[in-house]
Amino acid sequence: MVAALSVYLAACASPSVTKKSESPRGKSLPGQGDYQWETKTGWVRPTHGTWGQPSQIRTESKEAFEAGAYADALDGLLEYRKRIQPDDATAAETAFLIAECYYFLGNYEKAIEYYREVYQKHKPEGDMLNRTFQRIHDIALDYLREKAACTFLIFTYNCPSHGIDLLIGEEGLLKEYPNLPFADDALYEIGKYYFDSGQYAEAVPIYERIVSDYPQSSDWRGPAEYHLALATFKQVKGVDYDEKILEDAERKFRQYLESNPRGPQAEDARAKLREITEMLGEKNLRLAKFYLRESEPSSAKIYLRVVLERYTTSTAAREAREIQTKLEKY
Repeated sequence: MVAALSVYLAACASPSVTKKSESPRGKSLPGQGDYQWETKTGWVRPTHGTWGQPSQIRTESKEAFEAGAYADALDGLLEYRKRIQPDDATAAETAFLIAECYYFLGNYEKAIEYYREVYQKHKPEGDMLNRTFQRIHDIALDYLREKAACTFLIFTYNCPSHGIDLLIGEEGLLKEYPNLPFADDALYEIGKYYFDSGQYAEAVPIYERIVSDYPQSSDWRGPAEYHLALATFKQVKGVDYDEKILEDAERKFRQYLESNPRGPQAEDARAKLREITEMLGEKNLRLAKFYLRESEPSSAKIYLRVVLERYTTSTAAREAREIQTKLEKY
Protein backbone atom coordinates (compact mmCIF):
# COMPACT_ATOMS: atom_id res chain seq x y z
CA MET A 1 0.00 0.00 0.00
CA VAL A 2 2.79 2.41 0.95
CA ALA A 3 4.73 1.55 -2.18
CA ALA A 4 1.68 2.14 -4.35
CA LEU A 5 1.05 5.52 -2.68
CA SER A 6 4.70 6.53 -3.30
CA VAL A 7 4.35 5.75 -6.99
CA TYR A 8 1.09 7.76 -7.15
CA LEU A 9 2.66 10.83 -5.46
CA ALA A 10 5.70 10.67 -7.71
CA ALA A 11 3.44 10.67 -10.75
CA CYS A 12 1.47 13.66 -9.45
CA ALA A 13 4.66 15.65 -8.86
CA SER A 14 5.93 15.13 -12.38
CA PRO A 15 5.36 17.88 -14.98
CA SER A 16 5.21 15.29 -17.76
CA VAL A 17 2.05 14.53 -19.73
CA THR A 18 0.74 11.06 -18.94
CA LYS A 19 -1.54 9.16 -21.28
CA LYS A 20 -4.07 6.83 -19.69
CA SER A 21 -2.55 3.76 -21.27
CA GLU A 22 0.28 1.34 -20.75
CA SER A 23 2.80 3.68 -22.46
CA PRO A 24 3.21 7.02 -20.62
CA ARG A 25 4.58 9.91 -22.68
CA GLY A 26 6.51 13.03 -21.59
CA LYS A 27 6.02 16.58 -22.89
CA SER A 28 7.69 19.73 -21.57
CA LEU A 29 5.28 22.47 -20.52
CA PRO A 30 5.68 26.22 -19.98
CA GLY A 31 4.19 25.65 -16.51
CA GLN A 32 3.80 22.64 -14.22
CA GLY A 33 0.75 20.42 -14.65
CA ASP A 34 -0.73 17.44 -16.46
CA TYR A 35 -2.69 17.18 -19.68
CA GLN A 36 -5.70 14.86 -19.54
CA TRP A 37 -6.22 12.26 -22.24
CA GLU A 38 -9.75 12.09 -23.65
CA THR A 39 -10.70 9.27 -25.99
CA LYS A 40 -12.66 11.51 -28.38
CA THR A 41 -10.55 14.64 -28.30
CA GLY A 42 -7.03 13.46 -27.48
CA TRP A 43 -4.85 15.59 -25.24
CA VAL A 44 -6.72 18.40 -23.49
CA ARG A 45 -4.85 21.55 -22.43
CA PRO A 46 -4.38 22.11 -18.72
CA THR A 47 -7.31 23.78 -17.01
CA HIS A 48 -6.84 27.07 -15.12
CA GLY A 49 -4.86 26.52 -11.99
CA THR A 50 -2.58 23.76 -13.23
CA TRP A 51 0.04 26.03 -14.85
CA GLY A 52 1.69 27.18 -11.66
CA GLN A 53 2.24 30.72 -10.44
CA PRO A 54 2.29 33.60 -12.99
CA SER A 55 5.95 34.36 -12.25
CA GLN A 56 6.84 30.75 -13.02
CA ILE A 57 4.82 30.76 -16.25
CA ARG A 58 6.56 33.95 -17.37
CA THR A 59 10.03 32.63 -16.56
CA GLU A 60 9.52 29.30 -18.31
CA SER A 61 7.81 30.93 -21.30
CA LYS A 62 10.77 33.26 -21.80
CA GLU A 63 13.15 30.32 -21.50
CA ALA A 64 11.16 28.47 -24.16
CA PHE A 65 11.24 31.57 -26.35
CA GLU A 66 15.01 31.95 -26.03
CA ALA A 67 15.37 28.27 -26.92
CA GLY A 68 13.34 28.79 -30.10
CA ALA A 69 10.38 26.72 -28.85
CA TYR A 70 7.92 29.37 -30.02
CA ALA A 71 4.76 27.23 -29.88
CA ASP A 72 5.43 26.27 -26.26
CA ALA A 73 6.42 29.84 -25.39
CA LEU A 74 3.22 31.13 -26.98
CA ASP A 75 1.04 28.78 -24.91
CA GLY A 76 2.64 30.02 -21.73
CA LEU A 77 2.63 33.70 -22.66
CA LEU A 78 -1.07 33.64 -23.56
CA GLU A 79 -1.84 31.98 -20.24
CA TYR A 80 0.35 34.47 -18.39
CA ARG A 81 -1.41 37.35 -20.14
CA LYS A 82 -4.73 36.11 -18.70
CA ARG A 83 -3.32 36.24 -15.19
CA ILE A 84 -2.05 39.85 -15.17
CA GLN A 85 -3.75 43.24 -15.23
CA PRO A 86 -3.69 45.25 -18.49
CA ASP A 87 -1.50 47.88 -16.80
CA ASP A 88 0.96 45.36 -15.38
CA ALA A 89 4.60 46.39 -15.73
CA THR A 90 5.25 43.32 -17.88
CA ALA A 91 2.28 43.81 -20.21
CA ALA A 92 4.26 45.52 -22.99
CA GLU A 93 6.98 42.86 -23.02
CA THR A 94 4.35 40.11 -22.93
CA ALA A 95 2.51 41.55 -25.94
CA PHE A 96 5.82 41.92 -27.78
CA LEU A 97 6.90 38.35 -27.08
CA ILE A 98 3.49 37.01 -28.13
CA ALA A 99 3.84 38.97 -31.38
CA GLU A 100 7.33 37.57 -31.88
CA CYS A 101 6.09 34.01 -31.35
CA TYR A 102 3.36 34.49 -33.95
CA TYR A 103 5.91 36.11 -36.29
CA PHE A 104 8.34 33.19 -36.07
CA LEU A 105 5.48 30.70 -36.39
CA GLY A 106 4.42 32.43 -39.63
CA ASN A 107 1.08 33.81 -38.40
CA TYR A 108 1.57 37.39 -39.57
CA GLU A 109 -1.98 38.56 -38.93
CA LYS A 110 -1.88 37.62 -35.25
CA ALA A 111 1.63 39.03 -34.99
CA ILE A 112 0.45 42.37 -36.37
CA GLU A 113 -2.39 42.45 -33.83
CA TYR A 114 0.04 42.24 -30.91
CA TYR A 115 2.74 44.45 -32.46
CA ARG A 116 0.09 47.14 -32.86
CA GLU A 117 -0.86 46.72 -29.22
CA VAL A 118 2.78 47.37 -28.32
CA TYR A 119 3.13 50.68 -30.19
CA GLN A 120 -0.46 51.92 -30.00
CA LYS A 121 -1.29 51.05 -26.40
CA HIS A 122 1.86 50.44 -24.37
CA LYS A 123 4.33 52.70 -26.23
CA PRO A 124 7.46 51.37 -24.49
CA GLU A 125 10.71 53.25 -24.85
CA GLY A 126 13.92 52.02 -26.40
CA ASP A 127 14.79 48.89 -28.31
CA MET A 128 11.46 47.07 -27.93
CA LEU A 129 9.54 49.84 -29.69
CA ASN A 130 12.13 50.12 -32.45
CA ARG A 131 12.08 46.36 -33.01
CA THR A 132 8.28 46.48 -33.17
CA PHE A 133 8.38 49.17 -35.86
CA GLN A 134 10.95 47.18 -37.83
CA ARG A 135 8.83 44.03 -37.67
CA ILE A 136 5.77 45.83 -39.07
CA HIS A 137 7.98 47.19 -41.85
CA ASP A 138 9.43 43.76 -42.62
CA ILE A 139 6.01 42.07 -42.64
CA ALA A 140 4.61 44.78 -44.92
CA LEU A 141 7.47 44.29 -47.39
CA ASP A 142 6.93 40.53 -47.35
CA TYR A 143 3.32 41.10 -48.42
CA LEU A 144 4.40 43.71 -50.96
CA ARG A 145 7.01 41.41 -52.49
CA GLU A 146 4.57 38.47 -52.40
CA LYS A 147 6.70 36.52 -49.96
CA ALA A 148 3.69 36.35 -47.64
CA ALA A 149 0.07 35.68 -48.54
CA CYS A 150 -3.41 36.30 -47.18
CA THR A 151 -5.89 33.54 -46.40
CA PHE A 152 -9.66 33.45 -46.80
CA LEU A 153 -11.35 30.28 -45.63
CA ILE A 154 -9.16 27.61 -47.23
CA PHE A 155 -7.83 29.85 -50.01
CA THR A 156 -4.43 31.52 -50.01
CA TYR A 157 -3.70 34.46 -52.31
CA ASN A 158 -1.09 37.16 -52.80
CA CYS A 159 -2.12 40.50 -51.32
CA PRO A 160 0.54 43.20 -51.85
CA SER A 161 -2.09 45.87 -51.12
CA HIS A 162 -2.20 44.54 -47.56
CA GLY A 163 1.46 45.48 -47.16
CA ILE A 164 0.70 48.98 -48.47
CA ASP A 165 -2.16 49.35 -45.98
CA LEU A 166 0.14 48.31 -43.12
CA LEU A 167 2.45 51.20 -43.99
CA ILE A 168 0.29 54.05 -45.33
CA GLY A 169 -3.33 52.93 -44.87
CA GLU A 170 -5.75 54.40 -42.33
CA GLU A 171 -3.97 52.59 -39.51
CA GLY A 172 -0.66 52.50 -41.35
CA LEU A 173 2.55 52.71 -39.38
CA LEU A 174 3.81 55.71 -41.34
CA LYS A 175 0.55 57.56 -40.74
CA GLU A 176 1.26 57.58 -37.02
CA TYR A 177 5.07 57.65 -37.22
CA PRO A 178 6.05 59.40 -40.49
CA ASN A 179 9.63 60.12 -39.39
CA LEU A 180 10.85 56.58 -38.78
CA PRO A 181 14.39 55.96 -40.08
CA PHE A 182 13.18 53.53 -42.73
CA ALA A 183 10.19 55.63 -43.87
CA ASP A 184 11.75 56.72 -47.18
CA ASP A 185 12.84 53.12 -47.88
CA ALA A 186 9.30 51.89 -47.26
CA LEU A 187 7.75 54.59 -49.45
CA TYR A 188 10.16 53.85 -52.27
CA GLU A 189 9.24 50.16 -52.11
CA ILE A 190 5.57 51.10 -52.44
CA GLY A 191 6.30 53.40 -55.36
CA LYS A 192 8.39 50.67 -57.00
CA TYR A 193 5.57 48.16 -56.59
CA TYR A 194 3.07 50.50 -58.27
CA PHE A 195 5.55 51.39 -61.02
CA ASP A 196 6.60 47.81 -61.77
CA SER A 197 2.97 46.69 -61.93
CA GLY A 198 2.10 49.46 -64.40
CA GLN A 199 0.05 51.51 -61.93
CA TYR A 200 1.78 54.76 -62.86
CA ALA A 201 -0.92 57.14 -61.60
CA GLU A 202 -0.73 55.47 -58.17
CA ALA A 203 3.08 55.63 -58.16
CA VAL A 204 3.19 59.40 -58.77
CA PRO A 205 1.94 60.60 -55.34
CA ILE A 206 4.26 58.17 -53.56
CA TYR A 207 7.30 59.48 -55.44
CA GLU A 208 6.07 63.05 -54.91
CA ARG A 209 5.97 62.43 -51.17
CA ILE A 210 9.58 61.26 -51.15
CA VAL A 211 10.70 64.27 -53.21
CA SER A 212 8.85 66.76 -51.01
CA ASP A 213 9.50 65.21 -47.59
CA TYR A 214 13.09 64.01 -47.76
CA PRO A 215 16.38 65.86 -48.36
CA GLN A 216 18.69 65.34 -51.30
CA SER A 217 20.93 63.29 -48.99
CA SER A 218 18.29 60.55 -48.82
CA ASP A 219 19.34 57.49 -50.81
CA TRP A 220 15.93 57.45 -52.48
CA ARG A 221 15.46 61.15 -53.30
CA GLY A 222 17.25 61.05 -56.68
CA PRO A 223 15.71 57.76 -57.87
CA ALA A 224 12.30 59.03 -56.73
CA GLU A 225 12.70 62.24 -58.76
CA TYR A 226 13.57 60.23 -61.87
CA HIS A 227 10.77 57.70 -61.45
CA LEU A 228 8.30 60.48 -60.70
CA ALA A 229 9.07 61.96 -64.13
CA LEU A 230 9.04 58.55 -65.80
CA ALA A 231 5.76 57.47 -64.16
CA THR A 232 4.22 60.73 -65.40
CA PHE A 233 5.60 60.19 -68.92
CA LYS A 234 4.29 56.62 -69.08
CA GLN A 235 0.74 57.84 -68.57
CA VAL A 236 0.84 59.60 -71.95
CA LYS A 237 -1.31 57.74 -74.46
CA GLY A 238 -0.79 60.25 -77.24
CA VAL A 239 0.41 63.82 -77.58
CA ASP A 240 -2.93 64.93 -79.03
CA TYR A 241 -4.76 63.82 -75.88
CA ASP A 242 -2.20 64.23 -73.10
CA GLU A 243 -0.20 67.35 -73.91
CA LYS A 244 -0.49 68.66 -70.34
CA ILE A 245 0.79 65.38 -68.90
CA LEU A 246 3.65 65.42 -71.40
CA GLU A 247 4.59 68.97 -70.41
CA ASP A 248 4.42 67.94 -66.75
CA ALA A 249 6.77 65.02 -67.44
CA GLU A 250 9.14 67.38 -69.27
CA ARG A 251 9.24 69.70 -66.25
CA LYS A 252 9.91 66.78 -63.88
CA PHE A 253 12.74 65.37 -66.00
CA ARG A 254 14.36 68.83 -65.99
CA GLN A 255 14.02 69.00 -62.20
CA TYR A 256 15.72 65.63 -61.88
CA LEU A 257 18.62 66.78 -64.07
CA GLU A 258 19.00 70.03 -62.12
CA SER A 259 19.42 68.03 -58.90
CA ASN A 260 21.29 65.08 -60.43
CA PRO A 261 23.22 66.26 -63.52
CA ARG A 262 25.51 63.23 -63.24
CA GLY A 263 22.96 60.88 -61.69
CA PRO A 264 22.67 57.24 -62.78
CA GLN A 265 19.52 57.99 -64.79
CA ALA A 266 20.75 61.32 -66.20
CA GLU A 267 21.37 60.04 -69.73
CA ASP A 268 17.99 58.35 -69.87
CA ALA A 269 16.34 61.54 -68.61
CA ARG A 270 18.01 63.53 -71.39
CA ALA A 271 16.87 60.94 -73.94
CA LYS A 272 13.30 61.25 -72.65
CA LEU A 273 13.51 65.05 -72.92
CA ARG A 274 14.60 64.73 -76.55
CA GLU A 275 11.69 62.37 -77.19
CA ILE A 276 9.26 64.80 -75.56
CA THR A 277 10.74 67.67 -77.60
CA GLU A 278 10.15 65.74 -80.80
CA MET A 279 6.58 64.88 -79.83
CA LEU A 280 5.58 68.42 -78.81
CA GLY A 281 7.45 70.01 -81.72
CA GLU A 282 5.67 67.73 -84.19
CA LYS A 283 2.27 68.46 -82.64
CA ASN A 284 2.67 72.24 -82.85
CA LEU A 285 3.95 71.97 -86.42
CA ARG A 286 0.85 69.98 -87.37
CA LEU A 287 -1.33 72.70 -85.85
CA ALA A 288 0.53 75.35 -87.83
CA LYS A 289 -0.04 73.40 -91.05
CA PHE A 290 -3.70 72.97 -90.19
CA TYR A 291 -4.22 76.73 -89.90
CA LEU A 292 -2.33 77.28 -93.15
CA ARG A 293 -4.74 74.92 -94.89
CA GLU A 294 -7.59 76.87 -93.33
CA SER A 295 -6.08 80.09 -94.74
CA GLU A 296 -5.35 81.48 -91.28
CA PRO A 297 -1.65 82.40 -91.49
CA SER A 298 -1.71 84.54 -88.33
CA SER A 299 -2.77 81.53 -86.25
CA ALA A 300 -0.23 79.36 -88.06
CA LYS A 301 2.55 81.80 -87.12
CA ILE A 302 1.70 81.41 -83.42
CA TYR A 303 2.33 77.67 -83.51
CA LEU A 304 5.40 78.06 -85.70
CA ARG A 305 6.81 80.44 -83.08
CA VAL A 306 6.15 77.85 -80.35
CA VAL A 307 8.11 75.25 -82.31
CA LEU A 308 11.01 77.59 -83.01
CA GLU A 309 11.25 79.04 -79.49
CA ARG A 310 10.47 76.03 -77.29
CA TYR A 311 11.45 73.04 -79.41
CA THR A 312 14.44 74.46 -81.24
CA THR A 313 16.33 71.18 -81.41
CA SER A 314 13.42 69.14 -82.75
CA THR A 315 13.18 67.80 -86.28
CA ALA A 316 10.00 69.84 -86.63
CA ALA A 317 11.93 73.07 -86.04
CA ARG A 318 13.76 72.76 -89.38
CA GLU A 319 10.52 72.53 -91.33
CA ALA A 320 8.95 75.29 -89.20
CA ARG A 321 11.78 77.68 -90.23
CA GLU A 322 11.22 76.91 -93.89
CA ILE A 323 7.48 77.58 -93.58
CA GLN A 324 8.07 80.78 -91.60
CA THR A 325 10.54 82.03 -94.25
CA LYS A 326 7.94 81.49 -96.97
CA LEU A 327 5.27 83.32 -94.97
CA GLU A 328 7.56 86.30 -94.43
CA LYS A 329 7.91 86.73 -98.20
CA TYR A 330 4.17 87.35 -98.55
